[in-house]
Amino acid sequence: MAVDESDAVSVAKHLGLRYEIHSIEALVEAFKSTNPEAFENKFHKGNMISRIRANVLSTKAATENKTLSGTGNRDEDFGIGYYTLFGDGAVHFSPIAGLPKRLVREMARFLGLDKQIIQREPTAGLEPGQSDLKDLGYDYDAVEMITEGLSQGFSAEELIKHPQIVPLIEEQIQQYQSVFGNAKFDSVKAVVRDVFIRHQIAEQKMKIIHPPTPRITLSYE
Repeated sequence: MAVDESDAVSVAKHLGLRYEIHSIEALVEAFKSTNPEAFENKFHKGNMISRIRANVLSTKAATENKTLSGTGNRDEDFGIGYYTLFGDGAVHFSPIAGLPKRLVREMARFLGLDKQIIQREPTAGLEPGQSDLKDLGYDYDAVEMITEGLSQGFSAEELIKHPQIVPLIEEQIQQYQSVFGNAKFDSVKAVVRDVFIRHQIAEQKMKIIHPPTPRITLSYE
């Protein structure tokens, strides 16, 4: 059993949820007859798999007369739009959309989930060796800090020099280089601008599909 699968089963059992395991490999392979071009690119293949999975889940929900709950948090989905439109973003509601990744982990600790699951490196699980850090070049602590700064009215130029952001991102740039052997970004400015651009894209994606989300007020200083 793959790590993603075993972790999902562990969480379901811990929370007392009914679960089913279905392989979608045959469904994915079937798309070679209609979308062979998607198999030539990891990005497009991964998004295609996400959309196929969403179809299976939404059909399950429809046939069982249930609503489909999303797993997107504030940083990932609504901060930088790091999800597949019509894929993992195609849900009826997003119950943890008001929580940054940091507080999702805190909630998991409160619920007593396994420490290894809580501390696992975020990954979409759509291709071998993929991780959010590898794709983005920074982690969700940086996303939370920068997007919260934007919501408080700071400009990208101000955030590039902000004393809370500079050391955080400099540390993450060094971390990325030590893990992957190269630097995805070479400056705080580059990271802030990347988050800023992704945040703008996220806002455009939300105009297409924006499932209901809870209102959660957080106070930052």
